[in-house]
Amino acid sequence: MNQLTKIHTWCFGSGVDGYIANQNVKLDKVCDAIRVTSRQCTSTPGIRRNINVVANTDYILSVKGYSSKKNAFLWAMDNNTKERLIKCYEYLDCTNSWKSFKFNTGNTTNIDFGVLFTSPKIGDFMVIAEFELVRCDYNCCPTTTSQ
Repeated sequence: MNQLTKIHTWCFGSGVDGYIANQNVKLDKVCDAIRVTSRQCTSTPGIRRNINVVANTDYILSVKGYSSKKNAFLWAMDNNTKERLIKCYEYLDCTNSWKSFKFNTGNTTNIDFGVLFTSPKIGDFMVIAEFELVRCDYNCCPTTTSQ
């Protein structure tokens, strides 16, 4: 039996709560979301946050938002080795919707996660409303013992 355990949920209507700029971006609050605008045309600017996780465990990162073009992707990285944990590009749509991707933490207990631009142009933007990170717990049913 599988169980999903929420370990982090965040709505930008409440502020930034530890989310920081990744490289050179401008962060602006818009209604109940945050607008992330690229100020560079190289590398992977965006928004990210750090969190402790359980090693060798599956997690699902979900993001509600949209991007001005198809170049903003969900991202997770082992904070120790700097290896990407989400190897494929799962892009935000150009309309406000949820995107999710399942990944495994490998040997790490600390990750950075967020949404980054690939092949950015100055002025590219994304609007992010919510983040959610859930842990996939397998065989979680409690066992009963008779006395």
